[in-house]
Amino acid sequence: MFMIIKRIEEIIEYSFQELKAIACEDGTTERNQNRKRNRKQGSRLIFPKTRNTKKRKSIRISEQEMRVLLIRELEARSDEDSYFYSIETPTKEIYRFSENGEKNNPKIGEGQSANIDLTIYNKKFVRTHLLEFKFGNKDTCTKDFLKLLCDDKQCKTNYYINILETFNKSTRDSVEEKYGEAIKYVEKNYQDNIVSDLVIIVGVLYTKHSESDFFIYETINKNQKTIVIREEINTLLND
Repeated sequence: MFMIIKRIEEIIEYSFQELKAIACEDGTTERNQNRKRNRKQGSRLIFPKTRNTKKRKSIRISEQEMRVLLIRELEARSDEDSYFYSIETPTKEIYRFSENGEKNNPKIGEGQSANIDLTIYNKKFVRTHLLEFKFGNKDTCTKDFLKLLCDDKQCKTNYYINILETFNKSTRDSVEEKYGEAIKYVEKNYQDNIVSDLVIIVGVLYTKHSESDFFIYETINKNQKTIVIREEINTLLND
C-alpha cells in the first residue's frame, strides 16, 4: 500500500513540475520561466491571458490546469502504475456546505451529494484515492477536508492539492491558520466520521532559486486522529 501511495505522490509532483513549465498566451514570459527546473514543456496546455488589459501580461491561473496535467499523466501510465479515474465524482455521503449564508460550517449527513474533483480507482474499479484541487489562498478548505476525511473508507489516503502563485511569510501564516481551523473543525465535530488519511500538498508556481516549490505540508492520520508533520512549511522560506 505504501508503494502505491508513493507512486501517486510522484505522479502529483511530476504533474506539478509540468504545470510550472507551461507557457502563457502572452508568450513565454520571464516570470513564467522563473522555476527551479529548466524543463521543456511536454504539454500543449498554456495559461490564457485575462480580459483585464490594465495589467500587462496578466494571465488567468486556476486549479483546472493542474487537474488536466495530472489526468494526462494518469493516461500515460501503464502496467503496475496504471489507474482508472473519474472527474466530478459523486460523493458517498451527503453534505450541506452553506446555510443562511454561512459557508465555514459544513455538515455531513444532511443536504445532498457533493462532487470530488478527481477520483482514482484500481483495475477493479474500486475507489482508492480522492483528490481535491485548489488554486490560491482560499478559505473554503473546510468543506474539502470534510469530504476527503469522511467520505469513503475504501479510500485509505486522499489528497488536497493547493497551488499557490507565490509564497512568503504572510502566505505561510495565512494558509497555516486556514488549514488548522479546518482540521480542528472536522476533528471537533466529526472525529468519529474520519475514515481516511488526508495529505495536504502545496505547490508554488513562482519561487526564488533558494526556495522549495513543492512539498507535503502535513498528513492527518485517521487512526491517531492527529496531525503528523511530514515536512515543515518553513523550509519553503529562505529565513
